[in-house]
Amino acid sequence: MNVHSATRVYRGLDYGLLAAILFLCICGVANIYSAGHSIAGMGGLYQRQLVWLAISLVFFFLLLTVDFSIFSELAYKIYAFSISLQILVLIFGAAVSGSRRWFSFFGVMYFQPSELAKLALVLAVAKCISEGRDETTLAPPFYKPLLLACLLTPLVYLQPDLGTSLLFLPATLVMLYVAGTKWRRMSRLVMFFLLLVSPLWFGLKDYQRDRLRVFFDPEYDPLGAGYNIIQSKIAVGSGGFLGKGWLAGSQTQLSFIPEHHTDFIFAVVGEEWGFIGCALILCLYMYIITKGVRIALRARKETEALFAFGLVAIFTFQVVINIGMTLGILPVTGLTLPFLSHGGSSLLISFIGFALLLRIDWSTRGRRKR
Repeated sequence: MNVHSATRVYRGLDYGLLAAILFLCICGVANIYSAGHSIAGMGGLYQRQLVWLAISLVFFFLLLTVDFSIFSELAYKIYAFSISLQILVLIFGAAVSGSRRWFSFFGVMYFQPSELAKLALVLAVAKCISEGRDETTLAPPFYKPLLLACLLTPLVYLQPDLGTSLLFLPATLVMLYVAGTKWRRMSRLVMFFLLLVSPLWFGLKDYQRDRLRVFFDPEYDPLGAGYNIIQSKIAVGSGGFLGKGWLAGSQTQLSFIPEHHTDFIFAVVGEEWGFIGCALILCLYMYIITKGVRIALRARKETEALFAFGLVAIFTFQVVINIGMTLGILPVTGLTLPFLSHGGSSLLISFIGFALLLRIDWSTRGRRKR
């Protein structure tokens, strides 16, 4: 794409959606600074987040100039590459707290391939559905998209990354439903999946079982598995309506909340910025999700629409699950909060995903004008 064409893309960009994303990122950096500035060894976390934000923005504006059809054509190759990374990280990944989820680059920067798996799956499933419709009935394929999700799920689960692995099947089902799959057929699959949950209990690690137990009874292990939930709820509740102020949250500054710069960043928002801050963050997420759905509904090509719905589905599930576990209404699964939590891989892949979404939006509006 030449400079003139790139300029047209940038001029036609939905800057309202981009502004909402950037505001969330700024809030994230401020809260990451608050979460780590008083703790030895964590003061530089916000600087790393700023570096990743700069890298993400470079990728974002570069990918805006690339037509989505190119990514659609490469969907299966991107998916295969993602599968390879999930296998390699299990063998060569950096071991951190008993998990192998990251590739380490000189011990300075880390990349989490399971984040790329979200984008790869949505691209592959969108292509699979749009190309695999029955020639007679035009019904979308059912088992092939599910197979794509089922191949990724155990590889990510073994890292172990339970939270991310739980996103793949629901996102695929959303895309199948949008594509026209009968609800009755999908409900039978959901029932079958629920029947498998009981045996899978025995395959969970001890800490994962404890997380489910404390979801029903946080006092089951108040100083162990239930500690995170209890302290998170105390932090959010103590923030009141206006919050205690930036850098003034006792739970945050005294580090009572574990992982309060990643999984439990929303607890920092609740304590220091109160109900008003939480409501603002929720409104921003609702605005982004609504915009994403509108882009999906306007898309002229089925592949574009399915990708948009899949991306928004994963984004929505991640927001709901993270905030739900922070408030104690959902089990702790280790998912970050998009654009707000510390994490370079999550930030980069989120920006890449929304770059493709905004490119679809620009192309759709351009076709409509022509």
